[in-house]
Parts: sequence; structure tokens; C-alpha cells
Amino acid sequence: MQIQIKVYFLFLLFFSIRSFAGSRIDSDNDFPEIKSEKSFEENFLETNEAISKWFVDVADDIDIFLMGERITAKPNQTKLKIEDSLIFKDYEKMKNQPSISINLRLPNTEEYWNLKFTSYDENKERRAADKGAINKSRRTKDYGASLGFFQKMGKVKASFQPRVSFSNSLKLSHTLAFESLIDQRTFQINPKLSFYGNNDNGTGVVIALNYFIPLNRIWSLTFVNDGDYVSRSHLFSTTHGLSFHQYLSMIKSMRYEIMFDSKNQPNYHLDTYTLSLTWSHLIYKNILDYQVTPFLEFASLRNFRGTLGAVFTVGLSF
Repeated sequence: MQIQIKVYFLFLLFFSIRSFAGSRIDSDNDFPEIKSEKSFEENFLETNEAISKWFVDVADDIDIFLMGERITAKPNQTKLKIEDSLIFKDYEKMKNQPSISINLRLPNTEEYWNLKFTSYDENKERRAADKGAINKSRRTKDYGASLGFFQKMGKVKASFQPRVSFSNSLKLSHTLAFESLIDQRTFQINPKLSFYGNNDNGTGVVIALNYFIPLNRIWSLTFVNDGDYVSRSHLFSTTHGLSFHQYLSMIKSMRYEIMFDSKNQPNYHLDTYTLSLTWSHLIYKNILDYQVTPFLEFASLRNFRGTLGAVFTVGLSF
């Protein structure tokens, strides 16, 4: 595991040095041009482009086969994304969390739907992300495919996403969601209502009312307000908090958060509060990115003693 950590940091160091070195090249130097073999970086980008083109061509062939002819000139946006996360936390073993997601787009066949294959339950992840939750535990491997249907009804965006998973046994889950964005003069309100059901937890409902306030060109503030009710266990959990976003450049940003999580069992109480900051860096647009999130967690199970942790995630897209 130590070797794996070293590989991650060497990987980041390499691209950081390349980016800094590239910005210091003097185009008016007197040195003669030396022809050399392609660098690792050039080979990496060309290989990524070739793999991406292969996936798009396969998706395009499926699209034409299903329709019988090409009826639109829209480019195919099929994407494959591979992610790998390392999760560090005091008093716990380090966890490694690989995942894969294939977003199959068929522009000639689809109008309001798309098909996606993942190695995890993306709807569950999205509900956690809406609450500003940090993924501090290992992802449950749950291979499956989801079919998304999307429709706008005035200012409300509706979506229905059934999912079939086949990790251990065949399971069916679904999510019906409604979302809107109310644009005021100085802030935005983002209400969400989501109904879901699965074999493990039964049915549930998520309601959120988040406020987004742009402070200036660099800073913005989000008030997070979220509730999740699971019918089978009668568990009601809420998340409230603040998230400050700092825009550094087109490819770099920081996020500073404090989140309070509460539960109703055995009675309604504060369960956990977490302080975190997240550094996001897009190394190559639509290809390579990473995030580093150190956090300090105060949980009721540890009598609210601080627990240090960090999540490091690398994403590679084709």
C-alpha cells in the first residue's frame, strides 16, 4: 500500500513539474531545435484520444444500428471515466476505492434519455453529494446499468432513472426527482424533491433547499439544507452547513465546508459535524483531474473528539 501512495504522489509531481516548466519556456532562445522522440505526456494524450475515439465509434455504430439511419448531426458524447480514491482516517485502515462509469450516448436514438453503466450506485452517490457529504467510507461495489429519462416542465426539471444491478443477485432500484432553480437578483434557490426505492432500504424521500450566493468574482457561498427519510428503518437524517467556493482559475478551485449531520434515532440529535477543505485541479480538460480533501470529523460515537482524515481522488476520462 505504501508503494501505491508513492505512485500517486510521483504522478502528481510529474504533471506539476510539467505544467510549471511549460510556462517558463522562452520562445526566443538561440538554441537549435532538436528533434526527439515523443514525450510520455504526448504519448499519454494521443493514447487517450485514440481510446476515446474507439468508444465513440462503437457507440455511434450501435446508434445507427438501432435507428437504421443517421437522422442528426449531433456529435456523440459517450464518455468512459475511471476513478480511484484513497481514503485515510484515524483509527481506521486506509481504503482504496476504484470505480468505473460508462455514459453511453446515442444521439440518433435518444431524445430525453441516456444509458449508463457503473460499478457503483450513482443515484445514491448523487444524493450524498447533494448534501455536501464527503465520501469517507469505501464505495459498495454494485455493478449495474441505469436508464435515465429527462423532461422539463416549465421551470421544473423532472427525471426518472430505473437501475438494474447484478453484483450478487439481480436487484432493481429507481429514482424519481424534481428540481428547479429560482434566480433572484442577488442569489439563487435550488429546491429538490426525490423519491427513491431499492431492495435494501425500501422506499425513501429526499428534500433539499439550497441557497447559492455569489459574493464576488472569486468567492461564492452555498447554504446546504437537506433531509432524507428511509421508510423501512424509519430513519430521518438531515444535513445543514455552509460551503465557501474559491475560484482560482479555469482549472483550479478550493472549497471550504462545515457540515452538521443529525439523526432521529434513538431521538433527534446531532450525530456528526465535519470541517473540510477541497483542492480541485483539472490537469487536462475532459481527460485528467484530481481532488484532495483533508477533513476533521467530530462524531458522537467518539464523544465528539476530532478525527483526522483525507480523501485523494484521481479521475481519468476517455
